[in-house]
Amino acid sequence: MEVMDWGRSGSSADGCKGVRLLGEGKKEGKVGISWWETPFPILALLVLVVVLVYWGERRAGALFGGGEVVVDVRSQVVGDEEGIPEGSEGWVSGLGLPELYRSLVVRGSWDRLLAVVRRDTGLSERVRWNLLVLAFARLGQWDSVLGIVERGGFDPSEVLVGEVCLDYAFALYRWDSVRGREGLWRCLSGRADQRLYLRAAAFLVEHFESEEARAVLRAMQRFVTLRYRAYWHYWMGLTHAIDGLRDSALAHLARAIEYKPDWIKPRMKIVELLPNTEEGLDRKEKLLREVIRLKPMYASAHYMLAVVRQRRGGAMGLVDSLGLFGVMHPEVLMERVRAELAVGNYGLARRYLDRLVAVMPENPRVLFLVGNWYLAVDSLGEARGWYWRALRRARYRYPEAWLNLGITYRRLGRVDSAIWAYRQALRYRGDYHEALFNLAVAYWHADSLAEAYRLFRRLARAVPNHDRTWYFLGRVYERMGEEGRAIEAYRRALQLRMDYRLALLRLARLDTSGVVGGMLAEYLRRHPEDVKVLRAWGDWLLGRGRVREALRVYRRVLELDPDNVGVLRRLARLYFRLGDWEASYRYWSEVVDRQPDNLVARSYLVRAALRLGDTVQAVKHLERMLALSSARIRTWDRLIGLYRVKGWWRRGVRVLVRHWREDLPESARLAYEIATFARKSRQFGVARRFYGFALDGGYRVHWSAFWLGRLWLNEGDTMRALRYFRLAVSLKEDFGLAWKRLAQLYWLVDSLDRARWALVRARALRPEDSDLADLERKIQNVVP
Repeated sequence: MEVMDWGRSGSSADGCKGVRLLGEGKKEGKVGISWWETPFPILALLVLVVVLVYWGERRAGALFGGGEVVVDVRSQVVGDEEGIPEGSEGWVSGLGLPELYRSLVVRGSWDRLLAVVRRDTGLSERVRWNLLVLAFARLGQWDSVLGIVERGGFDPSEVLVGEVCLDYAFALYRWDSVRGREGLWRCLSGRADQRLYLRAAAFLVEHFESEEARAVLRAMQRFVTLRYRAYWHYWMGLTHAIDGLRDSALAHLARAIEYKPDWIKPRMKIVELLPNTEEGLDRKEKLLREVIRLKPMYASAHYMLAVVRQRRGGAMGLVDSLGLFGVMHPEVLMERVRAELAVGNYGLARRYLDRLVAVMPENPRVLFLVGNWYLAVDSLGEARGWYWRALRRARYRYPEAWLNLGITYRRLGRVDSAIWAYRQALRYRGDYHEALFNLAVAYWHADSLAEAYRLFRRLARAVPNHDRTWYFLGRVYERMGEEGRAIEAYRRALQLRMDYRLALLRLARLDTSGVVGGMLAEYLRRHPEDVKVLRAWGDWLLGRGRVREALRVYRRVLELDPDNVGVLRRLARLYFRLGDWEASYRYWSEVVDRQPDNLVARSYLVRAALRLGDTVQAVKHLERMLALSSARIRTWDRLIGLYRVKGWWRRGVRVLVRHWREDLPESARLAYEIATFARKSRQFGVARRFYGFALDGGYRVHWSAFWLGRLWLNEGDTMRALRYFRLAVSLKEDFGLAWKRLAQLYWLVDSLDRARWALVRARALRPEDSDLADLERKIQNVVP
């Protein structure tokens, strides 16, 4: 009987000494305490305590289930259904464990196993490491697996047993695929455990490392036995299927069925790989009937058989045929949910989902379908929560859930989070073309043209018949300024789908050739009431100079869509260009009715109104333009000119002063115009103030100084009048009228010398002025 060393179980400083290995012979397994050195009563008591503790542990495990945890079968590939033969945890017996540990491992009570291992201080280091890594790996706590092994400072391939060593390699692969593959090969080297090799191949296939998986299987080929030959062919077939080698994959899967005739999994994979030709559908139906014979309640086989019958022209609909096999079966319920969501029957889909959740509340696929339901009804917050629940239950290895989570983030406006989610989907499924497409579109929306271009090119090579890829590739080329390549991409998209409206519209913008005209005409023959394509057809006709035909097309668009402002603007401009002012005014008025703040439309209305002679309407639109944007100098000029034509001086002062104060108090030129209008409307105080604003603001026009002089002269302030008249002649030396006023004022203030000097300048500039002749006679008659 072997006795555990209860005194020393830890490693020494060099990491090797002091480690007690169980089951390695009596010499190394013996402990320091001898039987004959222990008193018999103490030994009996010790044995009794051990027996009681052991019995209690087993009873607790039986009563409470040992804290069992549901493990995702996609990350822990075990069982016949996954292509690896049933191999109980018999390898644990090689560690020399007591019955308690073996029972916990076989039952999968990983939480309970962790608790027991942590309390048991008598385990050797090798046993402790193996059990802890095993438990943490089965619980999916990969960080803990890495921490335990790498902190131990030893080579896992030497210390850990085979299955546990693989768990360590799997954990390492999640963080560093290169180191993970190296660790995986170290775990396999020197071992001839066929189940170990199959688990490694399954893991690599799941991560789309088909070349590495084939290398593992080829290394296994030299010692594979007849029992494992079927599984070897199955995994070889999967590796060839990943790489697109369909014939080789089908051959290996057929050999797997030869070695194991009642195996369902390779048959279902063959059904997936066979083409949808007449011969392929015949083989699919034959295989599916064999599967149903082997497993009558296999809902997936019934579903695939219904799909095959529908492809062959069966009268029964897919949803109806599913109902024949019992809607209570979970697989059929899932298909019913998908079918109802596809046709928009959200209420019925929800009822099926409720039944599914009641049957399988923690199934990742069910949680994923609930998220799809919330996404379909546009409840994005709820959808995001359910997708995360599905991912957590699937140990985050669920590419479809990552994809739909990315779609949810994109619709929430979180493009960065969407890109991250799409990358996660591609991490777990490298050829997931839908995720690759969504990732490229997300980069496109994020203006990362280089990344979007790279991904779209990659997708075009992988799936050359995907029309949306070519459409977005054309958009990328457009942004890059390569219109020729964009035209080629759009044409390729239209070759794949003739009624691809978006590609046709983009192509019509870039290419005005007759080919595009033919495409537009052909599309409109099938869809005569498509407003956007009709407008593109009108634009194409207009670009070819066929104006009258374009006008007819645009009017047809307005019949179908009376609120199409773009076409209204196009018609209004065309009629303006043709000189039909009345029609142009009518269409521009409709644009303004729908877009009251459209400055361009109001500008055209002003021009059309002036050509029709309706200055009142022109003034109305100009005043509205001022209210929308006072900084438009051309608007001010037009409005001031119309006020002058109509003689609306007081209205001009009221409108212009309000906008000057609110929007342009620094405009000296506008202040001058306001002063002129105020003077003409006999608002002399307002005129003096705004003439002063104009001069102070830098608009030093000689007329501003002159009229200020006149206004102060009317007020009787002769000295101020003289100052502004002098300013006027200083701003313009040949200003004859200002010289005349200066001569008259100097005469009034008895400054004869200055009056004579000013009179000489005024007579030179205004020789025919009779007032100057009278003033000259008066000055000459004055006695010195």
